[in-house]
Amino acid sequence: MALQSLTGQSGVAQFAECEPKTLLFGPTSLTNLSHTIQVDNAPIIVAAFNFDAHDRILVEMVDGEGAGRNFAPFCPRGAQESLVYTRNVLPIAIPGRYRFVLDRDDSSPPSIGLVTVRYHEATMMHEWLTAYLK
Repeated sequence: MALQSLTGQSGVAQFAECEPKTLLFGPTSLTNLSHTIQVDNAPIIVAAFNFDAHDRILVEMVDGEGAGRNFAPFCPRGAQESLVYTRNVLPIAIPGRYRFVLDRDDSSPPSIGLVTVRYHEATMMHEWLTAYLK
């Protein structure tokens, strides 16, 4: 049984969930800050596309009403979680509120509108393990 890939097919959705609420950054992004998302019982998998070697997405915890008033780096393993060119899939299973910050490690302006970042809920089965091992 072969696995079908949608990579590179123009006009074809390249992520399991394509709802606007699951889009953290994309062609219509105006800022380097994503909207706030809530992780409850189901873990999520965040995936980034169109990265170059200096792009990164930093993960922050959010506290406070609405979009949040307090923000802190999300550091479950001793360093701030991030997505980078060589690690563009990140599972998050700790319940809470999060936002994502599009940044670059070379101090140049972030690639707003060029980088695409989406998330979707995952089960604790195959797709969860696949994302975790990347």
